[in-house]
Amino acid sequence: MEVPAQNREGRILVPLRFVSESLGYDIYFEPIRQFVFINAKDYSFDSSILEQEDLQAARKAAIALPIKADFKTLGTSDGHRLHSYTFPIGRADVYYLLDGMFTFVEIKKGQALAIGQLFRERRVPSIAVGNISSNMSLDTDPIMEPYNHGNVLFTEYEDNTAKASYTEQDWIFYRKENEDGHLFRPHTKAS
Repeated sequence: MEVPAQNREGRILVPLRFVSESLGYDIYFEPIRQFVFINAKDYSFDSSILEQEDLQAARKAAIALPIKADFKTLGTSDGHRLHSYTFPIGRADVYYLLDGMFTFVEIKKGQALAIGQLFRERRVPSIAVGNISSNMSLDTDPIMEPYNHGNVLFTEYEDNTAKASYTEQDWIFYRKENEDGHLFRPHTKAS
């Protein structure tokens, strides 16, 4: 083992990579979401899952793939616990992950490939990597075109619950403030 086993509160902790590889599994650490993926050596993703009629199952399969990037990623936002995945209506082959920064993902040949990442915060210059411009508009940039006709949003909360909601075509960018000054989108449907 590269790192020795440790005894913590009466439990023996050993490196996950050592145990997994010793048992014949492949292990991959995804730096974007900081997830560890462990698969059998002969595992291959069935791309037809993304084309099935059950879009909910297809989207679950899409976000279960490790996201790979051919650029140095921005990593994760410290302290940001909310993860949401937004898909265009009727599709499971592209999405963007919002976890304090935007990560745009396209699925090709059974792999989730990050197109780019964008970090935007008030009063701080935007940072972008990959095929994304730091000056991109989330309303008009061509990468947002698939989402302009409605989208599905999956959100995971700190209490381990999740919610799915979708927008309808005729009001995708319509936003209105309520009496408290909070923005809301009317006619949101949830499931």
